[in-house]
Amino acid sequence: WTHLTDWFSHPNHKAVWLAVAAILIFIGSGLAWLFLSKPSDEIVKKSASLSDFQTNQSAPKANINQATIEVNQNTAVPKGNSNTQNQITVESPKEVELANLVLPKFLGDLRIEETGKLRGSNDYTTQKIAVISPNGSVIRDSSPVLKWQNVPNIQDFEVSVFDNDFNPVAKIDSVSGNSWRVPNLTKGKIYQWQVSAKLVTADGKTTKFLGQSKFYIVSEREENRIKQAKDGLEKGRAFAEAGLLREAAGEFRKYLKENPNSENAKKFLRQVEERQR
Repeated sequence: WTHLTDWFSHPNHKAVWLAVAAILIFIGSGLAWLFLSKPSDEIVKKSASLSDFQTNQSAPKANINQATIEVNQNTAVPKGNSNTQNQITVESPKEVELANLVLPKFLGDLRIEETGKLRGSNDYTTQKIAVISPNGSVIRDSSPVLKWQNVPNIQDFEVSVFDNDFNPVAKIDSVSGNSWRVPNLTKGKIYQWQVSAKLVTADGKTTKFLGQSKFYIVSEREENRIKQAKDGLEKGRAFAEAGLLREAAGEFRKYLKENPNSENAKKFLRQVEERQR
């Protein structure tokens, strides 16, 4: 040990053993790095391989699940399950409530009381001639046919038409039979008409006969509204507010056959039927 210590302590040998020591340290460090870094690389590689494997395995699962969902979504609608059908029924739009009908005020003025006397003459007893049509009604023809019942032993009748202010509009002094077509009248107005006749008996007694009534002719504006109606409910309303109650009731009944839950149609029909009574 003394000789070894002296050798290392010798000035000429000191540089040698330091160089040898440095070489040995370098070689030892290299060996340590070689043996210690190799397992780490393998662990990293294995970890990377495992991550790739998991990623590759998870992707198909996601695709399979997505495809399954898409298939279920595509096949659910054609099968038409009850839940979908019920949902469609619940979400159907609710009918909007419409205002009540505004029926014409003149409907109550179309019926007139028989006076028992011929206009402009109080000298003779008069008897009633039964008027057939138009009799207190609303019509669409601007050239209506006035009809009345025949009177025994009477061949000629006089027919007169007045506006609502009793201004003469049309007249025929003598017409045989029990009808007469009036020339064109202005639409959108109320008219009063009367038919009269005179019978002289063998003893010289004169009896006059009289029949009279009123009617209204639908205006052009009301006609256009009826023609432009988009459905039965709208058309029935146009009929009713023009005074054509019978036609309106028919449209509402027809609409209810196709739409039995329509509260508007039920309400309008009740209103029309109450007015017709």
